[in-house]
Amino acid sequence: MSRVTPLFCAVSTLLLGACTSLSPSTPASPAAVSVDVPAIAHPTGETPQWWYRSGAARAAANGAMAGKAKNVILFLGDGMSLTTVAAARILEGQRNGNPGEENLLSWEQFPATAFSKTYNTDSQTPDSAGTMTAITTGVKSHMGAIGVSAGSRNDCADSLDKELLTWLQLADSAGMATGIVSTARLTHATPAATYAHSPDRNWENDTHLPEAAKAAGCTDIAQQLIATARYGRGPLVALGGGRGQFTTVNEQDPEYADKVGLRLDGRNLVAEWQAAHPQAPMSGTPTSSRLRPVRRRCWACLNRTTCSTRTTAPRTVAASRRWPS
Repeated sequence: MSRVTPLFCAVSTLLLGACTSLSPSTPASPAAVSVDVPAIAHPTGETPQWWYRSGAARAAANGAMAGKAKNVILFLGDGMSLTTVAAARILEGQRNGNPGEENLLSWEQFPATAFSKTYNTDSQTPDSAGTMTAITTGVKSHMGAIGVSAGSRNDCADSLDKELLTWLQLADSAGMATGIVSTARLTHATPAATYAHSPDRNWENDTHLPEAAKAAGCTDIAQQLIATARYGRGPLVALGGGRGQFTTVNEQDPEYADKVGLRLDGRNLVAEWQAAHPQAPMSGTPTSSRLRPVRRRCWACLNRTTCSTRTTAPRTVAASRRWPS
């Protein structure tokens, strides 16, 4: 059977859990890693570099460097606060014929759990753009920010030198195959924060991108999904909603006769992606070196709303793995 190495997954705004698989023969733990974090005045000293070092220091102090992960899984559910989790816990318990309060959800039984304190640099109540940017890059940002450090939401020029690398792009640049799966639009804030850089989460297609932003050099989020190949090959699997963000106003939706695309620039980004990946990796359980092609399936679920698999909250999965040679 083909050997498969690291797998990274993510799912839509609030961290649920992560697990680490260690090899059967775990080596001795390395010496503790210490990360120096300079003392600053808040909030003026909260630079992108400070945010990253602060997060790295906390992770190292919690033993993040003590083992080598085989699989990393990051689940996120939009709006999944403590009260939402409590309601889900009770509902599941009652559906199983019990009072409900005594129940535990599967992830609550992981060997380690933690709380995540979420806020934007300009808002105590955050949105999914700024919070997912913090999760994917290690840097807190303003409300509406996608993959850029804090600045003005409406200032394209200011954001151009504030782009941040995401862990999905780092995995891509390391030669791992990457992909994104979501029950929301692929250009929605949460999945977009794994690959795009925009000061405003609403710039999903060229129609929504202001003329001033275009003139300053910004590109819409859908276009960035195609262009992110500059880090490697770009996402090789993209499953989610929002097909209209990638097709033109002159193209009828293949599923819905009363729908057309949203783009005014004449570009069919789905066709462009397929042309750039004529030999897309295979998908399925690794039973042979040649598996079922996913090139066309990658965009099969792109519709203007959400995929039919949506349950109670939008969810996103971003994954990367090293494909067998």
